[in-house]
Amino acid sequence: MGDEKNLDQMIYRYLLGELTEQEQTRVEKRYFKDPDFLKKVQSARDDLVDAYVSNQMPSPQRRSFERQLEENPALRSRVEFAKVLLQRVDAEQEEDDESHNTNLDGRSGARTGRK
Repeated sequence: MGDEKNLDQMIYRYLLGELTEQEQTRVEKRYFKDPDFLKKVQSARDDLVDAYVSNQMPSPQRRSFERQLEENPALRSRVEFAKVLLQRVDAEQEEDDESHNTNLDGRSGARTGRK
C-alpha cells in the first residue's frame, strides 16, 4: 500500500511540475506504455482541476498548479470548462432550492389541513 501512496504522490508531483526532468521522463514513458497508469494520471489531473476550481486546493499546491496553467494551454482549457460547468451546476442547484422552498411554502397549509 505504501508503494501505491508513493505512486500517487509522484503523479501529483508530476502534474504540478515538481519532478526532476529525469523523474518526469520516467513518468511520461510509463504512461505511454501502461494504459492503467495513464488513467491514474488523468484521474489525478481531473482531481487537481476540481480542487482548483472549487477552491479546495492548499496554497502551496495552488501556486504550483497555477504555474502549470501558465505553461499549458490544454490545462487552461480544462480549468475554464470546469469553471463553467461548476457555475452551471451551482445555478441549477440554486434554482432547484428556490423551487423546492416555494413548493414547500405553498404546500405547508395543505399538508397541515390533511392531518
